[in-house]
Amino acid sequence: MNSVEVRGFGKIKKIFDERKWPFPLTVDFEGTTTTGELAEKLEIPSDDIEVVFVNGMAQGMDCPVKPGDRLAFVPPGTPGPYRVFLGFVQKKQTDKRWVVKIPPIFYLTIRCLSDNNDFQNKYNFLKYLT
Repeated sequence: MNSVEVRGFGKIKKIFDERKWPFPLTVDFEGTTTTGELAEKLEIPSDDIEVVFVNGMAQGMDCPVKPGDRLAFVPPGTPGPYRVFLGFVQKKQTDKRWVVKIPPIFYLTIRCLSDNNDFQNKYNFLKYLT
């Protein structure tokens, strides 16, 4: 049996909480799978997912998943400048991927710019990526 570590952020984290799933969630699978198939197995609506981070890299819903991978499902709604830094792609544009590693200084930028109550969720998300 193969397994991966899965996290959800924003709206998807609320799904985890409602279902009383641990954070991170360990998901077992047989054979080969993709990020989209895993989302379907977990019954996470595809419209709630904009990008999936696999081992810290922004990927589409067709990315192959290997045993031991770390995944994070991220919903739509991340502000424009952060999308560039994080390497977001539209989930339907699987042939045009950006892969961006986050420089450590980005943590400081987020801390300085964040002035809302959702800071801890953003911080956990960025911490996961490194």
